[in-house]
Amino acid sequence: MNPWHEWPVLLALGQLMGAVVGAASAVLAEVWYLEALRDGKVTRKENKHIAVATHGLRFGMSLVLLSSLGLLVTDYLLGGGRSAVLTPSYGALFGIIVLIFAISWTMSKRPKTFAWGSLVTFSAWWFMVYLTLGALPIDSLVAAAGIFLGTLLLLSVILHSARSFARH
Repeated sequence: MNPWHEWPVLLALGQLMGAVVGAASAVLAEVWYLEALRDGKVTRKENKHIAVATHGLRFGMSLVLLSSLGLLVTDYLLGGGRSAVLTPSYGALFGIIVLIFAISWTMSKRPKTFAWGSLVTFSAWWFMVYLTLGALPIDSLVAAAGIFLGTLLLLSVILHSARSFARH
């Protein structure tokens, strides 16, 4: 028996765990952002909270990337059928990863984009969770983009309401 046959399950679990850690960290970052909006200042305590959320986001992304790379290598070594890289779900996953990196980089260079950037990354992390669970009906990259835009629209209404409420 080939010892590589157990690896895809473990790597898929690692991918899911990374997505969940990232999504949970995004939730914490958003909650702490709402807390900071109340008084308009970032306190020392809130700064520590931001550092915790940042570490969670980095850990989650590292786990997703390493597990995804491991799945690609395992798929190649097992040589089975259609490559995972060619599926729309995997293409969408890597698109979401690139989007998270791009928005995070933009937010680090232009802090004024935080409200918009956190909305997009928050949506992207939760989209990634459902994508890694296989809970999204994705049969093309166009379908993935449509579902993500719908998710983004829904979460923008929810987060805008929460942020408006926190300011008042």
